[in-house]
Amino acid sequence: MQKLDNKNRRVCLNLGSGKSYKKSTETEKWINIDINKDWKPDVLWELNKFPWPFKNSTFDYVYADNILEHFDGIQLKKVIKEIGRILKEDCFLEAIVPHFSNAAAHQINHKMYFHVNFFHPLNMPNVKVREVKLRLTMNKYLKWLNSLANMNPFLWERLFSYYYPPQMIIFKLSISKKIENKIR
Repeated sequence: MQKLDNKNRRVCLNLGSGKSYKKSTETEKWINIDINKDWKPDVLWELNKFPWPFKNSTFDYVYADNILEHFDGIQLKKVIKEIGRILKEDCFLEAIVPHFSNAAAHQINHKMYFHVNFFHPLNMPNVKVREVKLRLTMNKYLKWLNSLANMNPFLWERLFSYYYPPQMIIFKLSISKKIENKIR
């Protein structure tokens, strides 16, 4: 069971909040962190600067929407390790990233390309994938395609992603504090 803050709320972190600033509610206390002061984040911080300004095991949930693709491989391993440090035990990171087959993944400021097996134990042994979902469309008339693709995301990626490319991948990840994420 997740531990709550002193007001019985889950403590959540919105990484790179940007336009998607999250407001606290009766059940969730949100902290928004971003490098751009124009977005008026709760915490102004460069995510490549370690350690982040949070104590160990502070958060019940970390949300990263279109952030992880902005790091190269070494930086990403450090970011994942840092998220593991600030997450409470048995809590998770939800990361939304562009799928490699989507043209949006190839923007000039994106450094990583993601696929459904990206967080394989050989790449990041400290990360356990709880769930992987593909988002093909936000169109309300075509959302049934999301369900079809998520019957087997690996199969969809291998056979159909060049015909109907997923827009995004949504990962739910647990990060172990006990397994070393070796950074070369």
